[in-house]
Amino acid sequence: MSKRNKIVIIILIITIAVTAALSVRIFQQRADKQQSDAEKTIVLENGQSFVFAKIIAAIGNEISYVIVEEQENGGYQETQEEGQLQIPVGTEVITKLGTSTTFSRLANGDVIKLLMQQTQDVEEVIKIWIVD
Repeated sequence: MSKRNKIVIIILIITIAVTAALSVRIFQQRADKQQSDAEKTIVLENGQSFVFAKIIAAIGNEISYVIVEEQENGGYQETQEEGQLQIPVGTEVITKLGTSTTFSRLANGDVIKLLMQQTQDVEEVIKIWIVD
């Protein structure tokens, strides 16, 4: 290969890498905006609450999790509180990109926002958002 061809290939690779990085950043910004727009429209009803959690294990529709607290810098801090729950079949799960899916999309390490409904002695999952 001539020196000129090597330079052209290097410039092409750099251009592709920069374009890919910018595309990913724009995609993330759009997803963050969609997620924040969706969060603004939710009004909690009587007996409902939000819980932020990091999934430790997900097997079928059962998950083990640790409660996390949302930080001012946008991150999440794990607490010592752990729990387990069974997600009802048909529960809507919203991905970071704003698409609706099922609990099969949940994976170990996902930080999720749970909309919980307390009815008498039972606390049930109503909706889930994957936030990180």
